[in-house]
Amino acid sequence: MEIPKSVSSIGRNVFRGCIGLTRVMIPKNVTYMDAGAFADCGNLKEFAVAEDSNHYKSVGGLLLTKDGRTLLAVPGGIETVKIPDRVVNIGDYAFFGCKKVSKVSISDGVTSIGYKSFARCSWLVSVEIPPSVMKIGSSAFQDCTCLAGVYITDLAAWCSVSFGDLGSGNPLIWAHNLYCASSLVTNLKFPDDMDHIGDFAFYGCSCLTRVTISRSIKKVGYGAFGYCNNLVRFDVDGGNQYYKSTDGLLLTRDGKILVSAPA
Repeated sequence: MEIPKSVSSIGRNVFRGCIGLTRVMIPKNVTYMDAGAFADCGNLKEFAVAEDSNHYKSVGGLLLTKDGRTLLAVPGGIETVKIPDRVVNIGDYAFFGCKKVSKVSISDGVTSIGYKSFARCSWLVSVEIPPSVMKIGSSAFQDCTCLAGVYITDLAAWCSVSFGDLGSGNPLIWAHNLYCASSLVTNLKFPDDMDHIGDFAFYGCSCLTRVTISRSIKKVGYGAFGYCNNLVRFDVDGGNQYYKSTDGLLLTRDGKILVSAPA
């Protein structure tokens, strides 16, 4: 399909679910494209963009903003995706309905992952998230029913990620298993150079069985250990001035607030 040159904008969901599409040609006249315009097009293999476009470009069949900083859309019919090096933002709905993609390695330098960006990637098994990521939007991995592992390299960076409304952007809700430096995280001991654990940081992490809070931790975020269904106990370093553990429960140091109970 070649978008007519008379068209200047393409609205949200206009071609969503259009399984007949295999290739889309976007002319230079298109100056605005809403998120999800080509979401869930299961046989789409390539976006092509006019070379003289001032707003968009195609790299390896992927659709990006002209400056290459935002990945706007991934063809739903491709199996392997290499995110271009200059990408900083993975846009809303960018991978929505890419049912043939099984593994995604997000390049270092990406700072944000948009709303429903990987939703309905039903064959996605694993995702690698670099320490540069600071925000994962709401429902980013919704209905990724085969997702079995989230891979990180920096625990402190992971604990600083913002996960959208009520933590719904956290892929652990679907994957349940967190790997740090390729090792499954079961007995989690926070290092002494960390001072906080962000909201919903380990929400849904069923692989966790025991958590040790170091003396340097000053804040444990809301829902940080929610739905950790195999968590047996919390331990707290005796030198911590903000928290303590009693019978495996996590409490404030003065014992007046029960912060978290092992599921």
